[in-house]
Amino acid sequence: MSEADSTAPAALPEMHKPVLRKEVAALWQAYFRPDLDEKPLSAVQPSMVPGPGHKPGNKYREPAPCPSIRPDLPQNGQLLYVDATLGEAGHARLLLEQQPQAQLLGIDADPQMLGRARHFLDAALGSEQRQQRCRFVERRFSDYFCSLDPGLLQADMILFDLGISLFHYNSEAARGFSFRPEDPEELLDMRLNPAQGQSAAELLQTLSEAELADILYSYGELRNSRRLARLIVAQRDNMELHKAQVLAHFLRQINPTARPGKKKQNGKHNKGNKAKIHPATQVFQALRIAVGDELGQLKSGLPAALEQLRTYGLLAVITFHSLEDRLVKQQFRDWQDQGRVQWVYKKTIQASHDSPLPSERSAKLRVVRRMD
Repeated sequence: MSEADSTAPAALPEMHKPVLRKEVAALWQAYFRPDLDEKPLSAVQPSMVPGPGHKPGNKYREPAPCPSIRPDLPQNGQLLYVDATLGEAGHARLLLEQQPQAQLLGIDADPQMLGRARHFLDAALGSEQRQQRCRFVERRFSDYFCSLDPGLLQADMILFDLGISLFHYNSEAARGFSFRPEDPEELLDMRLNPAQGQSAAELLQTLSEAELADILYSYGELRNSRRLARLIVAQRDNMELHKAQVLAHFLRQINPTARPGKKKQNGKHNKGNKAKIHPATQVFQALRIAVGDELGQLKSGLPAALEQLRTYGLLAVITFHSLEDRLVKQQFRDWQDQGRVQWVYKKTIQASHDSPLPSERSAKLRVVRRMD
């Protein structure tokens, strides 16, 4: 398995810590430490104890028992952790520091992200340790897992963190994932690897009105998808809709009202006071999902990943919106009905509503262990 040939910039900012990283780390500890069996994960990771204002009985961040995750360790004492969406290696860094015997297989479609991951792992482990313990693959996770013979990896844990990295939202990446006013010339790309596939701008320019409406409805959950598609198609030759800011401004003009979200006051949802999301938010989500074939990748990638786990190995998925979360939940339920997996948590582990990034507050962690 060859390392992707990409390099990191000479100087990088501090790594953004991924959401639910401590919860994933607690799960990993419970896996390779038999003495932690039958204990709540809060005993493994104190930070999982619900914070101030948490009401007993709420499922939000409630410590979950993790019984008998790992009855036996591999005979050679080594553990294989596969990060299917490596990003900046935020999860991997913490897990490798916890377990000196663990090996990492990191997968990412973005060569820039692999370079950043190497940089941060070098800083955490040292260059020599990183080279000995880490392997990298520059591919989409579904393409990679589907290319393997079943049971080849015998992984102990496979993690999917389906969120878009903060790097892709900032000006350095310049991929058009967001519509920041400080960068009006940013192109509407949205590809993890700019050298592969169609960009979002190309999709907007070539899709028929009906095809665009279907994408906006299916992936953005927009009820007025047909109207939006008709107006976009009518203006795409007259406006610079290939620029993220131009598209966002156009959408605000033609769709000034957006789906209301619940506004919180004192940590509580106030049903009588609604906060509106930007009119472009759901359109950008729909385009991103279409460009990356995110749901298609997940549908084929999850079953292929399960085949690469050893018995009792863990499959953990962090989702960020309802489309992917429903897909993951249904797949896990189907496997449980077939006797292939067992839920590790009875309740979903959710991110803190106090997260500084709004995109992280919807994060949900679901985990199963393979039983066959």
